[in-house]
Amino acid sequence: MPVAIAVLAMMVAFVGTTVETSRASVADMDSFRARAAAENAAALAATKIWGDFSRATADAGELWRFRTHLDGLGLVDQGTSGANADRKDMLESMGLARDARDRDSVDGAEIERLDVYRVDDWDATTIVIEVDAVVRGGQDGSHAEKRSSIQEVFVVAPPNWEGLDFAMLANNINCLLCHTTIDNAERVYNNNTTLAGTFDAVKIGSIDSIHFRADPDSKIAGRALIGGDAIEGDGSEITNWDNFNLKTAKLADEMIVEDGFLNADWEQLQLFNPDDPHSADTASVWLDFYQHGDNSDENLPTSFPSPYPDSGGLDPVTGQPVSANAGNRIVDDSEFFAKTQGAVGSISGGAISVVGQGGRIDSAGELASLLIGKETGLASHTDGSAVLIGTEANPIILDGEVAIDGDVVLSGYVIGTGSIMARGNVYVPGDLKYLDGQTNGYRTYGTAANGSTNSLAVAAGGNIVVGDFYRPAWGEGNVETGEPGSSFNFTMDELAIFNRQEWMKTQPTLPGKANYEQTGVKVSLKDKKVKVPYQKTVNTWKWVVTGTKKVQKWKWVKTTTGVAPYQTTTKKKVPNGFKTVKTKKKVKTGTKKVTKYKWVKTGEKIEVETPIMGWVTPQVENPYHVPQYLPRYYSFAEGTKVPIFNKHGYFDPETAHWKSEERPGGWSGGALSLADVDNGQDPYLYDGSGKPIAVVSTVAPTADWMRASEMQSLIETLQARSASDKTIEIDATLYSANSILGTVPSRESQYTNGKLIVNGSIVAADVGILAPGGTQVNYDARGARALSITSEAGIEMRRSFVAPLPHM
Repeated sequence: MPVAIAVLAMMVAFVGTTVETSRASVADMDSFRARAAAENAAALAATKIWGDFSRATADAGELWRFRTHLDGLGLVDQGTSGANADRKDMLESMGLARDARDRDSVDGAEIERLDVYRVDDWDATTIVIEVDAVVRGGQDGSHAEKRSSIQEVFVVAPPNWEGLDFAMLANNINCLLCHTTIDNAERVYNNNTTLAGTFDAVKIGSIDSIHFRADPDSKIAGRALIGGDAIEGDGSEITNWDNFNLKTAKLADEMIVEDGFLNADWEQLQLFNPDDPHSADTASVWLDFYQHGDNSDENLPTSFPSPYPDSGGLDPVTGQPVSANAGNRIVDDSEFFAKTQGAVGSISGGAISVVGQGGRIDSAGELASLLIGKETGLASHTDGSAVLIGTEANPIILDGEVAIDGDVVLSGYVIGTGSIMARGNVYVPGDLKYLDGQTNGYRTYGTAANGSTNSLAVAAGGNIVVGDFYRPAWGEGNVETGEPGSSFNFTMDELAIFNRQEWMKTQPTLPGKANYEQTGVKVSLKDKKVKVPYQKTVNTWKWVVTGTKKVQKWKWVKTTTGVAPYQTTTKKKVPNGFKTVKTKKKVKTGTKKVTKYKWVKTGEKIEVETPIMGWVTPQVENPYHVPQYLPRYYSFAEGTKVPIFNKHGYFDPETAHWKSEERPGGWSGGALSLADVDNGQDPYLYDGSGKPIAVVSTVAPTADWMRASEMQSLIETLQARSASDKTIEIDATLYSANSILGTVPSRESQYTNGKLIVNGSIVAADVGILAPGGTQVNYDARGARALSITSEAGIEMRRSFVAPLPHM
């Protein structure tokens, strides 16, 4: 009996426990359903907001457009009000399902509240959605209801830009790949044979096209992604790749294959064949990437965003977004402030000088003071243009991000880790090298002797200029000033070509190839004539040999001097021995009669139609036209003419390329249109009312803070300091949404040998570098991580977090 009672008690206890567990499970399930319904309702609200915007703006993905759309919905910026924000009730507009009690529901749970508010930051808009959901009545009647109140946050912002993943990236890569090697910096400076084959492949990209000369000799330790075609200097499409000495490294699992001596295993490039999708596995060069890129795991950006997003920024006083400045292609005060307000860093050591806003260096004495250094260091924000010069004994010391509201001159040795955000131009006249250590005689790239990391990333709101951009063409004549009559040097050649690309985007049609054809008919009265015969006696002759004589033989000898693209070819006629020839004399043999004809007027008049011939240039549709496009043109210095290389050549609609000589070559010759910034009626720069319709970026010092003669003297001085082997070496990631220009001559140059090494990357909308001795770019991925560049093409909505709210 006691045992039976005990067993019965255990059974009752077990049944009771099961009932309580079942009730708890139902309660937990209802809580889960309420929470899930609240999250789903929030997701539906975010989807509705985003979908309505996309339909209203035809997917025009700019942040300012999204904010304007929200304003129209009554969702105005709440600033930092947070819990006190003015929420908008969106429940009624959602159109949710109705439950049995005719109330809004999701998945069987009633949605009691769905409120939304918005908070704008300079580079993002945050959408906060708060939802209250309730599940009423459990299955066993053990409870009345389960509630869930949540807050979901969605951030709308431009996506991160992927262009810094490239060793070299530009709209058009022109001439630079004639004698160039692209490699991985870790691999190049590695001396540990056990690491062979462990280094990532690198890549280069060209959004529009890539230009090759007739004799390129280049290597890429990875892949080339080209948005358009590969073309020759005159715009002709390349069809026979066997003529080019272009090689790529073999890859294994996306790693560069190396031999036992750490040499890359080079092979002829392999083009992706659209007719054979399997060729994607081995392709090293992709043409028409935007058309065929779905076959690749890679991505090629479509634009170059400013390092200071052109979204308007923040008012430095109020902290509120300034939408009026958005999209003007100028780095406004508000945009510079918004991007750099979070900068935390410093620069010390070396010789540091700052020329304040409105200041000017216009004497040799003032220049000398810059070389000595006038500042002990720079804080995270500097107002003015900075000159930073380091030596091995006294290097520039980098520590974090530093913002400089002006131009920057960088030269010599640096140590530490940091990034420099310049609002204006950046000038790198000569070497810019990490003060690295050495192990067993080898450089420990990116690592100082004490084991600390060396890494530098540079972003310019203006242009980045390497070498001496004043240098006269051919090293002779006057220095470049940007005005007609000065030396039209390589820098001017590149600016004129880049300006044509911008000009093309503004034109609905472009001039096609001119044809010589009939343009009309000219009608005139002429005397009517008839042809009548008559007889005439003429002499007859023959040639008689009278002897022989010796005459001089000649031949033409061709001589080529200089280095591409500035080569000169001449021909000279030189003696080439003698030859014996017969001498002849013409002797009269008699006469004969022949019939001749002559035209005789009849006295009548007749109408004669004569075709009028002329050169006709057709206008063809421009596939690159961007309606309401705001072009960014280049000029050499402020107030100088804007050269546009659009007078010679024509647009070929079949290949969609501009065909012309490779470069304009000079101010004269009629190849250039010259836009005048001082003429308010210039059609390239202003509309009929004098309103600017273009932006002009200058290469020389911004606001003329240093006189040209002093700037050129500074460049020569800094080049002389780093001219031990005459090869310019730059250790840095270089980025600009405008241009990166370089002139590293090989002849008639006291300080350079035509060779350039960049350990980092070269990424800019327009890249024009003359280094006839060869360019080597060794990609360093660390710089990409140091610069935060967001895309200007499109925005995306990202879920940030879900937070439960206390029960109301």
